[in-house]
Amino acid sequence: MSHKPTVLMDTGFRTVDEIFAPGDLHRLHSISTVVTDVPAAKDSVEAVICTEWRFGSLDDYANVRAVINVAGAHFPSDRFAYETAFRRNIRVLSCTPAFGPQVAEMALAMTLASSREVCLGDAAFKRGGERYLHAGNEGTFTLFGKAVGFVGYGGIARNVQKLLASLAMCRNSWHRSVANSWRTIRGCPTRMSKNTEFDP
Repeated sequence: MSHKPTVLMDTGFRTVDEIFAPGDLHRLHSISTVVTDVPAAKDSVEAVICTEWRFGSLDDYANVRAVINVAGAHFPSDRFAYETAFRRNIRVLSCTPAFGPQVAEMALAMTLASSREVCLGDAAFKRGGERYLHAGNEGTFTLFGKAVGFVGYGGIARNVQKLLASLAMCRNSWHRSVANSWRTIRGCPTRMSKNTEFDP
């Protein structure tokens, strides 16, 4: 019989059903031995799935090859030994990218609500003070054709960019990897100086 790795799983504030589709959970159990409590033999653990690290010193887990954060964030550096993990080539993974499309939609929704004063209009309507036609649009603006900048160009920004494509908006981003310079996304000119510098 082939070796089945031991996986320590502590879902914390999440339920198992939130983390795994039924088929994925079935596969996990078919290829590994899943435990929910820290085993006496910590060196038997080869992977950890958790919302936070609360299992003592990483040094006690001699055979861990991967730690997967399913909280949707990163472990605080004062609670997880990143240097130890990197030195031992332990993969530190996160489910954060899975939230990208939803967060991008929320970001665009909030931007639209601000540009069109949706919340202010709703509040005015509820108190009987709504305005219409030109008067109801004073102070608002359209997003079509506008330039938008991203400070950092990670997963969320990439998902927002996909949504902005339908608005024909110019996308520019600044990221540490481009050495304090603006990188043009998909050939759109920017009104901002190419030499503008920002603090990381």
